[in-house]
Amino acid sequence: MEYQIHDRKVVYDGNECGIYKSPGHMLRLEYAIMDVDHLIKTINDMPKSQAIEAVTVLKDKAAKYVALQHTPQNPGFPILRQIPGPSTEIGEVRKKIMNTEKLCNEILKTLKGE
Repeated sequence: MEYQIHDRKVVYDGNECGIYKSPGHMLRLEYAIMDVDHLIKTINDMPKSQAIEAVTVLKDKAAKYVALQHTPQNPGFPILRQIPGPSTEIGEVRKKIMNTEKLCNEILKTLKGE
């Protein structure tokens, strides 16, 4: 797949991307599939400098999660208990989060004119 980002082309292999996110303060982190079309639209709606900053934050967050040995927990763990069960295990989604980091790196190269 090819996307246009600020008048430059980015090639994306189409593999699922995602990241852990929390639906609210003190709630368990859950794996969420990333909508790449929405990401690209959002980036294109931002000034280039702001887009670089936002994609860098996303890339850094993905890199942090890829390096984890255990599934991330909510900030109150273990004193808080949430139902239903635990978050999606990091081992099940590590590759998808790596895809997010890879896509962010490609987007940043494009935005920086590399």
